[in-house]
Amino acid sequence: MELTISFFVILILSVVIFAGSLYFLRQFYTSTESFRQAIDQETESELQALIRDGNIVAIPLNKAKIAQGKGQSFWVGIQNVLDAEKPFGMTVAFSKAFTQNEEQILEADPTHINTNWVLFNAEPQLIKNGEFKALPVRIVVGTEIGSGMRTKQGTYAFNVCVWDASFSSSPPSDCGASSSYDLQNWYTSKIYKIFVEVP
Repeated sequence: MELTISFFVILILSVVIFAGSLYFLRQFYTSTESFRQAIDQETESELQALIRDGNIVAIPLNKAKIAQGKGQSFWVGIQNVLDAEKPFGMTVAFSKAFTQNEEQILEADPTHINTNWVLFNAEPQLIKNGEFKALPVRIVVGTEIGSGMRTKQGTYAFNVCVWDASFSSSPPSDCGASSSYDLQNWYTSKIYKIFVEVP
């Protein structure tokens, strides 16, 4: 009789763990599918207009209000103005966060936020000379800004760095919260920004 009770307990625990795994797999699949969604017509038109106006790298809608647990995709347009078809790399990293009173949120851990909030394709993308490509960046606001630290209301800034990946598929330097950027390492010698307001 004791063996039978143990068997049923193990069976029930196995079913619960399996159901939980299916739930998390579904959540991951849903997030991935929305991340892969096609660029909408309005964003593509704005990107093309910015590129036509002489912008080499452009983020047409770089500000958004996103609640905890929700996400939004941003699009980064990269135009190749070099003399040949080239691969371009893009990296996105948390920079700083501020409260509504403009006080810096010092508890915000860049490693935690980069790992848990930011999704983008780290593989360099081949772009023909004179053409541009739109690359997605998805930011999903987590419930924590560090291990055991709840997410606070405020504005979270993210750096977007683009480089010519002909020489290296890895970013040439830090794109995050460092105060000493070597801008010459980046395509156009600029770092671009995405701002997320967490209500």
